[in-house]
Amino acid sequence: MKPKYLTGPLAGFSALLLCMACEPSVTVHHLNNNEARLHFAANRDYLLLPVEDGAPNATLRFFTEDGGSRSIRVALAREACDCTFPFDLRPYDGRKVVCEVTDCPYDAVCWEAMRLSDRIPAFAEEPFRPAYHHTPPYGWMNDPNGMVREGDVYHLFYQHNPYGSRWENMSWGHAVSRNLLDWEELGVVLEPDSLGAVFSGCCVMDPQNTAGFGRNAMIALYTASGARQTQCLAYSTDRGRTFTRYDGNPVLTSDRPDFRDPKVFYHDRTGRWIMVIAAGQAMEIHSSANLRSWRFESRFGEEYGAHGGAWECPDLFELPVEGEPGQTRWVMLCSLGVEDGSRVQYFVGDFDGRNFTPEDDPDEVKWMDFGRDHYATVTWSGAPDGRRIALGWMNNWAYANEVPSVTFRGSNTLPRELGLRRVGGELLLTSAPAREAEKLLGEPFAVPAFAVETEHNVSPLPSGPAPAGRIELELEGGDAEVFGCKLFNCRGEYVDICFNRIEGTMLVDRSHSGRTDFSPAFAATRPVPFASGGRSRLTFWIDRSSIELFVDGGERAATNLIYPSEPYDRMNFYAKGGTLHVKKLEISPLHPYKQKDSHE
Repeated sequence: MKPKYLTGPLAGFSALLLCMACEPSVTVHHLNNNEARLHFAANRDYLLLPVEDGAPNATLRFFTEDGGSRSIRVALAREACDCTFPFDLRPYDGRKVVCEVTDCPYDAVCWEAMRLSDRIPAFAEEPFRPAYHHTPPYGWMNDPNGMVREGDVYHLFYQHNPYGSRWENMSWGHAVSRNLLDWEELGVVLEPDSLGAVFSGCCVMDPQNTAGFGRNAMIALYTASGARQTQCLAYSTDRGRTFTRYDGNPVLTSDRPDFRDPKVFYHDRTGRWIMVIAAGQAMEIHSSANLRSWRFESRFGEEYGAHGGAWECPDLFELPVEGEPGQTRWVMLCSLGVEDGSRVQYFVGDFDGRNFTPEDDPDEVKWMDFGRDHYATVTWSGAPDGRRIALGWMNNWAYANEVPSVTFRGSNTLPRELGLRRVGGELLLTSAPAREAEKLLGEPFAVPAFAVETEHNVSPLPSGPAPAGRIELELEGGDAEVFGCKLFNCRGEYVDICFNRIEGTMLVDRSHSGRTDFSPAFAATRPVPFASGGRSRLTFWIDRSSIELFVDGGERAATNLIYPSEPYDRMNFYAKGGTLHVKKLEISPLHPYKQKDSHE
């Protein structure tokens, strides 16, 4: 006699071909070559799922006796198990569970390796896991979103697949920090529901209870991506630990197929909440008195900037103009895919509560970062002292699913403080590491100034073969036509930063930086327009798998992933057609506390 809860998709055991136990607490019934059912009682915290990176996804549908159901897609191990990802059973609280598995063959190795456990297994240490950049403890991560400061705590939510290290099962992971450097992971807070996967969005604090969910409720607005993309609301009254979805979802809809990534802020001058949202290849602006009912105000972008792909991940904020007291401008951020990958552009202008009016010429394109791996950048709501602190996803959609790590994929940039600076009559958005990043560093080592006629090696660097840290340079090109420096290791792997005075460009070349074989797009280079006369200040922030380069206090930035087989521990300076003067070379290794943490 079948248990009474085995109805609908749980019935029909006449197709049973094989019954075997991968552990006494989990029973596998194979129905045919590609379908199976798992039976177990949720009397442990986790179901451990063996995963093979790059294998085809299987669909797992979980059913309980009270009618609840969930569905996830997982690359269950077929030939070999690369790692094991946990499925959280605590919400099931001891109930009987049946899981239908489709699209996984009966002879896959996963069946015998599945088991229940009260612990998440230890993941193997990966050589490219960052020492100090935020990255998920396991699984896939892309866009940072929902970034809000509550009290003295910075909340970071992010696009997350907790069941594999490739894009799938889009949910919101959650981490908190008091210093923007050390992050405590709090787990998944929003998972897909009947309206779809949980794409990017934002969080705001509601101190005046405008939405009706309580004073100081944390309100999340996010894109549900199902049959179409709609905007939904969820609220938290326990400091972001759990969220309740609003019964009236969705709160905003559109006929556009690409309609996503709401960013919301309170506009004091109009006394309304403002939402800027990506809609096709433009941004829409909506307003609301209560965060639940939205009114269309305007649309911006069809005739401005770059349009290589759908616009995504908007942000809109006001900044003071450096050195011009009383002067402010509004800045709009926009991420998009272009021919050579993923980038973030920005516009400078004015916002009156309804319309954004740019100062830029329609054909002008301003890039926030000139590297290959800087995308989905948005800013924290509620940062103190009027600061505007940004965070970006350090990856590129051209190869994000293929980078050489297994237990995790995806990391974020250093938190960056944004400003507006007038350079040559043009307002530039500056982007430099937030002041908190100084705490990552130990005592600096200085190298005396020197001149380079052809080549000059600093080998090894005085700080030793540290895998991470900061290098500060001041270069004076003199009369050299081409000059630059290379970071390299004893295996001959190097990154080349080259200034070409004749062409007026700067180039970061990582074609010989280490592992580049996982994608033909990875080694591609992108020259940056740059007037290299006079003295240039270069700051490198180096981690195990990234280099963030800031030029002249953040007037230019270039973020690039790297995968060297050993840390870069040497520098080569070169000059062609003249002399290069190195006025400053200072190396700051990672602080011992962070080196220790990165190995724990």
